[in-house]
Formats: sequence, C-alpha cells, structure tokens
Amino acid sequence: MGRILVKTTTAAAKAVAVCAALVLAVVLAGVGSPKTAWASGFMISLSTETGDTSQGTVHFETGNHGWNAGGEQSYSIDRWGKLRATVSASPAYGYEFVGWFNPDTGELVSTLSYFDVPLKELSQDGAVVVKLQARFIESPKHTVHFIIEGSDGKAGIRYQGSHTESFSVTLPRGVKCSFDRVNSGGYELESVEFSPVVAGRNQVGSSYSFIVPDEDVTVTCRFRQRSFEVSFGGIFDDEPYVIPIEEFTYYTLPECPITKEGMVFCGWSVGMPGDTIYLHTGMRIYPLWRPEEMPEGKHMLLVQMTSPLSWLRVNGEDENYSNGFVHILPRFFAEGEEISLAASRYDNEQLYDVKVDGVEWPEGLTIRDLLDAYYQVDDSKAWHFTMPDHDVFITLCYRPSPHKITFDPNGGSGTMEPIEAGHNGLFTMPECTFTPPEGMVFDTWAIKSESGTWG
Repeated sequence: MGRILVKTTTAAAKAVAVCAALVLAVVLAGVGSPKTAWASGFMISLSTETGDTSQGTVHFETGNHGWNAGGEQSYSIDRWGKLRATVSASPAYGYEFVGWFNPDTGELVSTLSYFDVPLKELSQDGAVVVKLQARFIESPKHTVHFIIEGSDGKAGIRYQGSHTESFSVTLPRGVKCSFDRVNSGGYELESVEFSPVVAGRNQVGSSYSFIVPDEDVTVTCRFRQRSFEVSFGGIFDDEPYVIPIEEFTYYTLPECPITKEGMVFCGWSVGMPGDTIYLHTGMRIYPLWRPEEMPEGKHMLLVQMTSPLSWLRVNGEDENYSNGFVHILPRFFAEGEEISLAASRYDNEQLYDVKVDGVEWPEGLTIRDLLDAYYQVDDSKAWHFTMPDHDVFITLCYRPSPHKITFDPNGGSGTMEPIEAGHNGLFTMPECTFTPPEGMVFDTWAIKSESGTWG
C-alpha cells in the first residue's frame, strides 16, 4: 500500500498521534479484498470479514465522489476541500450489521453502520491509514402467522401468491414484510390486527407492510360480507322492493310480486321469471308492462338485456336512458313493418348469446355484427327482420368477460395450458409443472398483465 506525503506542522503531528490510534476495521459483506481511498496525508481501507458481498456491502463517499465495495478502486482527495469521508455498511437480506472492527487487533471500533472520518483532524506528517472492517451476522428468524377470518374462502390476501386460508411464513428479524388484500366474492377486508404491536406499520391503498420484530407475529385479517342491493321496480310509478345480494353473483329471477292496473306483466327488464342472470352492484331490475288491450293491428316486440348497463338501438334510435340505466320498453309494430336491432356491451362484459322466440335468427348473422352495427353506427350490419303476425321476444344474454391466464417458463422448459378466470374473481395459482433451469428450483409466480404491470 503506497503513501502520499505532505509537509507537516507540530500541531498537525499531534493530530497524527490521535488518528494513529484510530486504526479502524470494518467488516462488510461485499468486498473481495480491501478497497482503498487516498487523501493528502490520508488513506482509508475498507473490507468485509468474509471477503465477499454474500452478507453485505460497504460504501465510501466524500463530497461528490464515492465507490461501493466490489471492485478495486483508489481515489485521491483534496483534504482541504473535503473535510470528512463517510463510510457505511449495508447488510444483505437476512443479515444484520454488528459493527466496525480493527482487522489487525479485532477491537470493536463502532456499532454505527454510518461512520464519518473527519479528515481535518488527520496529520499532514505522512499518510495515515484508517482500516475499517464490517462484520455481519445472520438474522434470527421468526414465524409470521397470517390468520384469515370471515371470508368463507372467497377472499383473502396476496403474499407470494393468493391465500384464502390461514398460513404461516418464516422471515428474518428486521425485514419488511408486505402483503395485499384481495376483496372478492362479495367480501371485503374489515380490519388487520398485529400481535404483538409491530414497528413500521404502513398501508398504501390495498397494500400493507410492517417490520418483522424479534419474536413471532400473528397478523389477523378479518373480512366481512358486503351489503349490496338489487332493486326491483321503481323505474316508473311503481314502488321498488329490494333484495340483498353478494357482489358479482348469479341469481334466478322471481315471479313479479306486484301488479299494475290495466297492464299485464310481460317480463323483467333483464329476463323472464326463472331465468338465471349475473347480478352486480347497484343493478336495477324493473318489470315490463303492456296494456291489457293491445293497440289495434299491432304486435309486441319485447327485447330484454341481461346487462342493464348496455345499450340497445331499435331502428336507429337508442332506448330511453336516465338515472344511469337503460329503460327498455315493449314496442308495438304492425305486421310487415321493417325492424333493425343493434346492441352494445358494458365494460368487462361479454354478449355471448341471443335467445329468440317469434322470428328466425338470420343465417350468417353473428353477435359480433350486432356490436359492430352499434359502435360503427352502421345499420347495414344490424339485425333486420319483418314484424310477423304475432309477438316477438328477444333476450340478449351477457356475462362477465373471461380473462385468459397464460404461463411462461421464464428460462425453464415444458408447457402449461392457459386457464380462463372470471372478472373480479379470486384466482388460485396452480402448481408449477415447468422444469426449472439447471441448478434452479421453483420459488414463486410473478404476475404480469397485458398492460405490462407486474404484481
């Protein structure tokens, strides 16, 4: 190790005696061999006890200059412009910093991982060597018990995969543990309790985190069933009645419990009694009525839509729309009148079937044509038919759009078949059947959406 010599003064010589006693050793996991930095009359040497970065790293900085342990480097510092040099130790995951030691004597110098060496106190009477060696130890491990209550297996948390049942993991003391809530199946997270109380608790949106203490921890996640309602009636002059439902669920339509003077019930806005439809939050279902006495010479066209948030266009005109809902009404046409139909679909829903009673579905017409006719405002793609000499009933059937989940071996080999999952549902990741790359084992799944977001 070389030295840089400068002129000295008597006062400076006294300072040398002080700094010469400060032979500092620092153990840092991350240095293959000692790293050095030079100043006028000053040289610092950094190393780790293990001689590598498996347990941690060391860092040196002064002013705008610095380097991390990991490669041989020296730097000459103007002592008068830079009055102090800073060294710091950063443990690797699962390790803790013990202290800075003198590698020659084994003496403990400091337990502070962030250490300042004041250059202005160093002697100008020759180069002064400060040796720092950082020592790390493996952190003790503790068990984190995640208790999931009240979700009925329909909701849970995401920690290295989705969990709807209670589970436990073992983590080093002092690390940050993060997890996300997964509200699903009509259930939502009501509270999160930690026993004992932990440090570093934080919540950002649906994400929670805390610092693992020096003891086992129990994290209790309590869920509750959401209270949702579906209103029947109440669109026009009839009073609605309300039923509670789970969010995003299937429901069999009941018989209509109300009557209307001078009118005949001809079906619900989303289907007939006995039909099973897909319900979601805030849905309004209302009865459809026709007069007891039909308009002379006309027949009824009744088009029902199992999605109350999608649009219907008849003969180029949209159905009535107010208060956030499409108001479907029975229409009356004379025999021989020309009719055209086009339809939209709500976000995350799929128009998957059309039920017809009273007319024939045209050969060559597709459901895609109905949607294109609506969104492209192209009546040539609409469904055209002539009103027959009787009533016509049409039901447009919607359901949640399925999401396709594909699996990437990420360097491994083999194949896994794609899986379809419903929108807003909780999906349980399957067992990995890929063959891992040589020398590797499967750890956990990483999730990436089509938008490029990793989770």
